Order: sequence, then structure tokens, then C-alpha cells
Amino acid sequence: MNPLALLFIGHPGSGKSSVSKAVAARYRAAYIDKDIVGSGFIRLLLEQRGDAGNERENNEFYQNSIFPIEYRTVMAIAADNLRLEMPVVIDAPFSRYLDQKDWLERAKAEAGWPDTETLVVHVTASEERIKQRVIARANPRDEWKLANWDEFWAAATARECRWRGTEHVTVDNDGATPNLQALEAALARGL
Repeated sequence: MNPLALLFIGHPGSGKSSVSKAVAARYRAAYIDKDIVGSGFIRLLLEQRGDAGNERENNEFYQNSIFPIEYRTVMAIAADNLRLEMPVVIDAPFSRYLDQKDWLERAKAEAGWPDTETLVVHVTASEERIKQRVIARANPRDEWKLANWDEFWAAATARECRWRGTEHVTVDNDGATPNLQALEAALARGL
């Protein structure tokens, strides 16, 4: 059987990190968090340029130069684990790439993924719940989002994941615990 890659996507504050970590632990999968992979380097690069280290959404240099490298790195780390036949959980919003139908296929090929079973897990929650979580986590990277909430939310909800070549499931994480039924059913049938 081919190794398994689960790509957890969702808006900041949807709970994708909490859900993806729990799933990675349960299935003994390598856990790759885009923010952990690059945040320290990105902050340093931005600050050395004289930019605010936490501002990314409205930083042209980050969006055009760093963002693509960040995602290529995540996909390359996943490829290494998949070649070792390790299941992989990727925690990243993939925001800019969601509406590009062939992005996942291209990114997997560029990173050299072996034949892999993939599942895209859409972690969702209401705008109200997401805003509450973003406020509660008090992450300095969220300052711009909160100060410009309407602009941030409009951009965040403007894109829908349209990737081909993979199954998609939704995890509703609006309540106290996430609804994992669709995910568990997909994993039980081997995708």
C-alpha cells in the first residue's frame, strides 16, 4: 500500500493545528507544521529587511519571495518522510494555492513524492468561533488580522480548495470537539 499524506487546511483559528496534531498522534504520522518549519527564519529575514517580523498578509516581499519557498520546503520534508513509508500530516493553510486545480499534483511532482494516497482535510468553524480563537491565542502574528478583520476575513473566505487528484473531507470544528466522522470513514476504507 502507498504511504498516506493528510493535508489539513483551514482558516487561522479554525483549529487545524489541534485537529491535525491529534490525528498525527493517533495514526503515528510525521507531523509537519508550516509555521514551525519557517517562522524563525521568516521573522529574521523580515526584520533584517526593516519589516515587521509578524506582518505577512500585507507584506509584498513575504508573499512573493518567501511564501513559495515555505511551501516547497514543507512539500520536500513530506516527500522525505513518504519515501521512508511514513504517513505524513501537513498542517498549513495553503491559502494562495487553494483555487489552483492542479497545484497539489504539480507540488507533489516537484517535491518528488512517491506514489501516495492523499486526503485533504478541510477544518471548518464559524467566523465568530474563529475570531474568538484568534483573540484567545494572542499570537503576535495575528495582530494584523485582528486590526483588519473584515479585510482578512474577506480574503480568507474568497478561496475554495479545488485540488484534483485527491479525496476531500470536512471536519466541523465549531463545537467543543471536532466532528471526525468523515475523516475516520475515509481512513477506515483506505481512501
